[in-house]
Amino acid sequence: MLGRIPFRFKLFAAGAFALLVTTGVHTFIQVALVEEALTRQVVERAEAERPFFRASIASLLVTRDYATIADVFRESAATNGLAHLALVDARGQTVACEGWDPDRHGLPLESDEPVAGPDGSLRLPFAIPIEYAGQNLGTLYYGVSWAPIEAARAEILRRGVIVGGVSLVVALMMMEWLHALLMRPLARLREASEAIRKGAFDVSLPPTGGNDIGRVTESFRFMASEIAARIRALEASEAAQRDLLEEARLRESQLADARDRAEAAARAKARFLATMSHEIRTPLNGVLGLSSVLLDRHFDPEQRRLVQLIQDSGEQLLGIVNDVLDYSKLDADRLVLERCEFEPARLTRDTVDGFRARAAAKNLAIGCEVAPGVAERFAGDALRVRQILDNLVGNAIKFTAHGRIDVSLRMLDDPRASLEWRVADTGIGIPLERLGELFQDFMQVDSTTARRFGGTGLGLAICRRLVRLMGGEIAVESEPGRGSAFTVRLPTRAVGAAAVAAPVPAVRAVPALPRRGSGLYVLAAEDNEINRYVIEKLLHGMGHDVVFAADGAEAVDLAGRLRFDVVLMDIQMPTVDGITAAGRIRAMEGAGAQVPIIALTAHAMAGDRESYLKAGMDDYVAKPIDPDELAQALARATRRGHGLRVIS
Repeated sequence: MLGRIPFRFKLFAAGAFALLVTTGVHTFIQVALVEEALTRQVVERAEAERPFFRASIASLLVTRDYATIADVFRESAATNGLAHLALVDARGQTVACEGWDPDRHGLPLESDEPVAGPDGSLRLPFAIPIEYAGQNLGTLYYGVSWAPIEAARAEILRRGVIVGGVSLVVALMMMEWLHALLMRPLARLREASEAIRKGAFDVSLPPTGGNDIGRVTESFRFMASEIAARIRALEASEAAQRDLLEEARLRESQLADARDRAEAAARAKARFLATMSHEIRTPLNGVLGLSSVLLDRHFDPEQRRLVQLIQDSGEQLLGIVNDVLDYSKLDADRLVLERCEFEPARLTRDTVDGFRARAAAKNLAIGCEVAPGVAERFAGDALRVRQILDNLVGNAIKFTAHGRIDVSLRMLDDPRASLEWRVADTGIGIPLERLGELFQDFMQVDSTTARRFGGTGLGLAICRRLVRLMGGEIAVESEPGRGSAFTVRLPTRAVGAAAVAAPVPAVRAVPALPRRGSGLYVLAAEDNEINRYVIEKLLHGMGHDVVFAADGAEAVDLAGRLRFDVVLMDIQMPTVDGITAAGRIRAMEGAGAQVPIIALTAHAMAGDRESYLKAGMDDYVAKPIDPDELAQALARATRRGHGLRVIS
């Protein structure tokens, strides 16, 4: 708001304010000095009266010449400027008074400040004790008039107002002249700046000189010439800038094309990995499923050994496929961690129990120790923790020829980590200079290790990435010939004793389900003949009945006509895929729409499980089918209490 007030008024207001303040301060100081001087004179005059009053009044009071005392009071009041006089004897009786009646108005006690008398006028009161021959005869009260001091103050203020008014008029005239002297050249500078703003640089400027205005004008002229030169330079380079912008647009277009090609390549890679996952897992499902079925047959030792070799080779190939797919998901930042409750002690013991057979085959001792104080339940991704432990324990067995493997779990008093797993072996060990390469992708200690023990070199790299993804750390200590010790610390969080949301399946722990005749009535949608044979053998081995559908359309038709306890739904099928078929079953009317649906698929990319559950499926079993995982899924479906096995 103040910015809109013209400079002229600002100048006048500032000058007038400064002048008024200066005049007021000067007048105030003068009043104070004069008042101080007059007060000093009044006090001195009053003090000078004391000896006279003591001498004259004392003798008159002794002789009780009260009439003379009254005359002295009237004369002193008239000639010495005294405002009042009052004499009170030792008994407190008023002897004489002039201008003040103590009997009516009280005694005018001595004070440093003026007081108002009966008539309202101010006076400075004094008191003198009257003595004679050492005897107190009474007290004389008198006051000096304050009127001269008030008159002097009023006169000084009047003169200050007059002087201030005259000074203000003169100052305003001077400021008007100064304003005109300053603003004329400034107005011309403003006009010149407006012209320059509009693009006219040939402007008229006021003459320069040695004063401040002249120097400002000279600076403005230099600035105008600089602006003109720069504008000409900008105009000269405008064409070049247009060329650069055009080139930048071209490069941006090329970058966009490159980005689109990269995204298309990433999508193609994802499709390729999904296809390869399906295409590799589908025949592996047949190999592993049939070998599992054959292992339940009565073979001689040599035949059982051959089937077991087929099973082991298939599982090794499946492990390599899983490593490659996990690495691809981690490399693309597409792996999403789950968060559920799990029991770390049970998970650790189950992991060790699952490797006891492999350790016994190499005459290795394997131990598991859970330290006291480990909380019963924690929150985290149990599957990925299990994957890390499986890799570390599997490596320990692989690279240990004799001795033992020890797996331990303990809690930490560390804000960065709460659980620590340690896997120690007495194997071949790792040279100190090669420890830094141990967790690198596709890295093994040396080429002889790769030839002797096999592997892709991805296991530890995946472990490190999983541990870091969970916010933890992994470390190794090793000595050639004496073994290695891997330590994993994870910042998991202990939870209450509520039921575990996603328990980790026990290794080789097939639930006790009813045998044939009282088992489940299962609909299996599968287009691959070998996979149908594997599923049939597995389900019959568990005591269940199965009806097959060759594609999704037939599965929907059978589910609408028959009552099943559970549906096993392959995902990739001709005509109608598994996701579409599951959606159609869920859209049916009646109890058939509530049948549990378990996805059976060789797809194992990030987000697959979520898409199946979103489509209305209840569970998920990956191919190659693990009999234990299939049994666990069927057990969960049985606990839900679906199905009556009634054929409509």
